[in-house]
Amino acid sequence: MFLKRRSSVEKSSQPVPGGVEEPTRGWSDMKTCDAVLKVWVPQPLDRVLDQAVVQFGNSKVLIVRSALLIHVYGRYRLDQLVVHGLWGDHRSYDWKIRFSRAVDGPPRVAPRTEFIEQHGKSIEALRVHLPARLKVDLEALAARSGYRVSEYSRRVLIEYFFGRVDAPTLPDPPALLDESD
Repeated sequence: MFLKRRSSVEKSSQPVPGGVEEPTRGWSDMKTCDAVLKVWVPQPLDRVLDQAVVQFGNSKVLIVRSALLIHVYGRYRLDQLVVHGLWGDHRSYDWKIRFSRAVDGPPRVAPRTEFIEQHGKSIEALRVHLPARLKVDLEALAARSGYRVSEYSRRVLIEYFFGRVDAPTLPDPPALLDESD
């Protein structure tokens, strides 16, 4: 279901004769994550993403990015992009610690946060770096549905991970769409 990080020796996503065909039009722009999308996810979805991280050895961002790509372009397109080296883990690491302060004792939880968690509100922010083309296409789909792109993406992810039957009921789209994400 998800991409699993493998060593360079253990690559199983190589083209095989008679296997997944190369994408027909130019998809090389999918190699670069030059756009950012901030999505607030509810805590149950965040827990599911945490479990997927442990199970598949990928980052939350890669799992979310792949789910959004499947929603927009389909599962076969994801397979094509992975097999032909046009999609994968786009992370770069910077291990330097900046502006770190020592904190005495365990972190405090604000009473408002506890209330929000109990009522299933979206309190976890994911900052997803993704290809610009994917963000533009998500924005177009969101506009057609009457949502801002972040709200649309949240709904897509909830449906993707929980299905249509078990997905929590969310309110209708807001009347005004002039707020930016």
